[in-house]
Amino acid sequence: MSEELVPFEETALHKNTCQKSTPGEMIVAARGLCNWTQAQLAEKLNVAVQNVSEMERGKRPVSKKMAVKLGEIFGCAPSTFFAFPKNL
Repeated sequence: MSEELVPFEETALHKNTCQKSTPGEMIVAARGLCNWTQAQLAEKLNVAVQNVSEMERGKRPVSKKMAVKLGEIFGCAPSTFFAFPKNL
């Protein structure tokens, strides 16, 4: 039996999780998978720890630019953290 590996972003689990989760919840989840503190992520993003905390709690919106940075850092699509319009 040959099993083909499917990228996580194409799985039903990922699609359902992204649709039901806020950008902040996705940041918390991605950070948790990497076992990083807010301070470690803030350093990688070159922002204050307070900014990471506020994004995770939904007090600060995740901009398109930040979503791209988060996608690069976590190795996933920026759309994990931001709902990009379909016509882009």
